[in-house]
Amino acid sequence: MCGRLDLPRFKEAEKTYISEYVMVLAPLAKALDLLQSDKMAYYGVLLPTVATLIEKLQKIKRESKLQCCTPLVDALIGGVKQRFGYVFESRKCLMATACHPMFKMDYILTEQKADTETGLREEVRRLQTPSTSPTADEEEDPVSEDDITSFFPKKKDDRLDEVEVFLKSLDTSLLTAFSSLPKMRRVFIKFNASVPASAACERLFSVGKDIFTAKRNRLSDKNFERLLISKVGINNENTHENTPEMANKNGKETIVNKFGLKFTGSKSEMELDKLKRENAVLKKTLAELSSRKPKAPHSEEGKLLEKILSLETLRERNSQQLLAKDQEMAKLRQQLQTQGGSRTDGQVAPSDVATIQEHLRDALEKNQQWLVYDQQREAYVKAVLARTLELEQQLKQANHALQQQHKEGDSEDEKSVQMQAHYDKLLLKAKKDLEWQREQLAHGQKEMTELRRKYEDKVRELEEAKEQLQGERLSNRQSAQDERRNSVERSDRLRAELESLDSRLAEERKRSADLLLQVNHLQKSLLNQHDGDNRVAVLEQQIQMSVKDFESEKLDRQSLQYQLNKVLKELRKAREQIAKLESNKHQKESRFSEPTSYNRQEFEKLSIDDPGFSHTSPSKIPNLLDESFLECPECRTQYPTSQHRELLAHIDYCLNPAQ
Repeated sequence: MCGRLDLPRFKEAEKTYISEYVMVLAPLAKALDLLQSDKMAYYGVLLPTVATLIEKLQKIKRESKLQCCTPLVDALIGGVKQRFGYVFESRKCLMATACHPMFKMDYILTEQKADTETGLREEVRRLQTPSTSPTADEEEDPVSEDDITSFFPKKKDDRLDEVEVFLKSLDTSLLTAFSSLPKMRRVFIKFNASVPASAACERLFSVGKDIFTAKRNRLSDKNFERLLISKVGINNENTHENTPEMANKNGKETIVNKFGLKFTGSKSEMELDKLKRENAVLKKTLAELSSRKPKAPHSEEGKLLEKILSLETLRERNSQQLLAKDQEMAKLRQQLQTQGGSRTDGQVAPSDVATIQEHLRDALEKNQQWLVYDQQREAYVKAVLARTLELEQQLKQANHALQQQHKEGDSEDEKSVQMQAHYDKLLLKAKKDLEWQREQLAHGQKEMTELRRKYEDKVRELEEAKEQLQGERLSNRQSAQDERRNSVERSDRLRAELESLDSRLAEERKRSADLLLQVNHLQKSLLNQHDGDNRVAVLEQQIQMSVKDFESEKLDRQSLQYQLNKVLKELRKAREQIAKLESNKHQKESRFSEPTSYNRQEFEKLSIDDPGFSHTSPSKIPNLLDESFLECPECRTQYPTSQHRELLAHIDYCLNPAQ
């Protein structure tokens, strides 16, 4: 679905939050369903439901490893304790829970169980006092003078303590748990038959203002009828506890006469039940007064009350229909507001919006008029109820006066005459009241026709609003389809542009990669060139050093050459001197004697002029040149002066090793 609607899918964190949210709110939703249920609408259900809800939320917080909803659990527990904390201390709530067969003492604290059980026993004991009104069986079966069993006193029912039997019983059904426990049944009705209000629940989850009103829209007519009848029956028993004559009125008859509620039973059964109870009251009253001619003054009043009942039933039905229509109009108005908030600009003309708002404003004004009328009718019904209560009080006073007169011992004729006169007065007053009620009913019927006409106008306006809403829906749907089509085309165009941009981006990335490789290669070449430059610089330094060494060697060679020349000059001078000395010596020897062959040979060896002279006889004639030495300036190797040529070759070799 998300793919078809082009919506982003749920992430894992969102899925986790949704699952935890559902798990946390599940017990809360179940508790709300129980508190607003149609079947379990008893006050005794409130305390166990709240206690179980808190326990389940604490268990979820304790056992489940929540990642997102821990603050939500804390807020729910705190809110429930703040709004419903009073139920754990309220005596009525504890009593209602204890007398409920499904719960009993299970949800009551240990320190409160003794007080609650004592309260139940006090309620049962209060119902067993002698002033208690007679049961329904005694009311429906009046004592007859011909009944021989009425002469003997009835035995008391010595049964076990009903509270103990009820608490030890394992029966949890409302239908069978109180079958043999009438006192406990009446205690259950007293504490559990109250009409519940949703104000506490709405106050916990709502920010609205209407949170203190007891709303009964979640109860069906049947269950609401049972609760209200039971409550009114208990109130009547408590009110007429000292007057047995007034205790025989049933709760259902009181509700029918006062409110005109519509029950699920058939009309014939209701009338038969009402007539049976009226006959029982009349028989008992006439038996006490010993009247010879029983009179039924309530026949005409019963017919009028039946007519009132039918009219009130019709009014209730019409009010329910109007309420349903108002709810439907409110729903349509909400839909219109939602559609108006979500549609785009320029789709609906302002004139149409103004027309719809005007129709809705008229409908709201008429609805407000109907609410005012409904409040007036409620005030009228309250006035009728007050008048009826006043008549009942007068009747009670009359009965009390009759009892006092009966105790004083007046004659039966005077009593019958006084009673007849008193009843005539009451009947005349009742007729006047009924005439006034007829006038009010006629006025109400007129108002009802006017309201019916207004209701038809509302229905017509509602139909027109529906048609306008359908037209707006169609136009909005068409515009939404056009928008969706345009968005699809725009998305396709953008997707194509995105693909082209992706291809261009890939090409640019490839080109940038090539450029990066070239830059790296250039950097490497620059580094290599830098190394070559360094090497060239080193070589240049070495060359410069070699040149310097060569210059120094050249200078040394020149100095050696100079020394060699000097040595050669000295050697030449020495040879010349030797030659002169030899010539002088030869002249001296020739002067004194003829030189022998031996001396001539020796002289030839010592001659300088002959180059082969020194070579032919080096060992015989001592060489004076060997007495001085020459050395190499580089390695300091010494050579005799006669080996100067070898010294020169050695110097050339030593100074130029590469050659």
